[in-house]
Amino acid sequence: MPKTQRGGKRAGSGRKPLDPKADAVRVVTDLPQSVVKRLDAYAEKLEWTRARAVREAVGLMLNAKQRKQGESDPS
Repeated sequence: MPKTQRGGKRAGSGRKPLDPKADAVRVVTDLPQSVVKRLDAYAEKLEWTRARAVREAVGLMLNAKQRKQGESDPS
C-alpha cells in the first residue's frame, strides 16, 4: 500500500496578517484602568476589538501630530 503524504506546510495556510503589506510588531504597555475602560467601551460601540481601537487611536494621534508639524513648518 503506497504511503500518502499529508500535513505539512501548504501555500496560503495559517493565520493571515492584519495587513499583508506590513509586518505586525507586538507592543506591550501599561495603561490606567480608567483609560482601558473607556477604550473598551468605545471599541464595543464600534464593534471593534481592543487591539483595533488602540491601532486606530495611535494612527489618529500620529496623523494629527504630522499635520500640526506640517502646518508650522514654513518649508
